[in-house]
Amino acid sequence: MSRAELESAVDSFVNQFSGHGIDFDGAYGYQCMDLAEQYNKQVVGAPRIGGNAIDTPPRFNRNFYDWIGNTPTNVPTKGSIVVWGSAVGQYGHIAVYLQGNVNSFVSFDQNWPLGSVCHQQSHNYSGVLGWAQPKTSEPAPPPPPPVAPPPEAPTPVPPPAAPDDPTPDPTPPPIVVPTPPVSVPVNNLPVPTFAEDFFGIFKAIWKFLSHKF
Repeated sequence: MSRAELESAVDSFVNQFSGHGIDFDGAYGYQCMDLAEQYNKQVVGAPRIGGNAIDTPPRFNRNFYDWIGNTPTNVPTKGSIVVWGSAVGQYGHIAVYLQGNVNSFVSFDQNWPLGSVCHQQSHNYSGVLGWAQPKTSEPAPPPPPPVAPPPEAPTPVPPPAAPDDPTPDPTPPPIVVPTPPVSVPVNNLPVPTFAEDFFGIFKAIWKFLSHKF
């Protein structure tokens, strides 16, 4: 079977059973293993797997499947049967991979959530042990690149704030003390007082009268 034929058969299987329950073994109602067994028989054409979901990794027929362990960088191909371990419950879980990348994927599930019939379900890789990849006549395509997160906007840098207490000038200006004016006598001669002026005038008048009489 070519990869294109496998992917077409997967689409037909999903269209046929979406919204319906599968009880492959006629016991315990609609379990995730019932979907896996129906897919394994109808699409891949392999012998019955058997056991619980958590037991299936060594039980897939290696003539029909390649078992690939889960790592942070690999991705299942469309139509691979994904297996979860005890991290999701005592019996694990199993589903058919449809699309995704290294971070998350969508698979065709039954009984996830509990009691649900066949539907498409989103998952991350938490608890996934690996997947059984059906063999085809050509190699599997490379996994899609991881989705890069959008670049973060640069954080604006605020301008530097002015200091609250500027540093004072270390050299204060000199303090100028005003000098009071000083009276300087003209030609260094003493300035006569009012009494001295009056006495001189009286003396001159007396001298004049003495000479006249």
